[in-house]
Amino acid sequence: MPQRAFEVGTTIVQVVPYNNKRLSLSFWNNGSATVYISVDPQNVLGQGFPMPTGAGLTFLQLDGDEPWLAYFGVAASGSQDVRISEGFGGVGVPFQQPSPLVNEV
Repeated sequence: MPQRAFEVGTTIVQVVPYNNKRLSLSFWNNGSATVYISVDPQNVLGQGFPMPTGAGLTFLQLDGDEPWLAYFGVAASGSQDVRISEGFGGVGVPFQQPSPLVNEV
């Protein structure tokens, strides 16, 4: 799962590009001011998800989210450290409790 740090300032920037192979996407605000994340580059502050300091966001395809889209970010002030984690690959079988053995000795 690729992980990296990304600086988000007071100008709207593309944080991650569109990637149809991305199955999960997580952001973590490691900075000192609120960061806003959105798929709409024109209205990140108005439509975006606010991430206060120490908060995160996760988008999972299995939950009906759209992690493959391009996401944009902007900081309320200054230059903020945002951590990004992306998940790729096939969808595995959900965990199932193993059946008890019928003829245990």
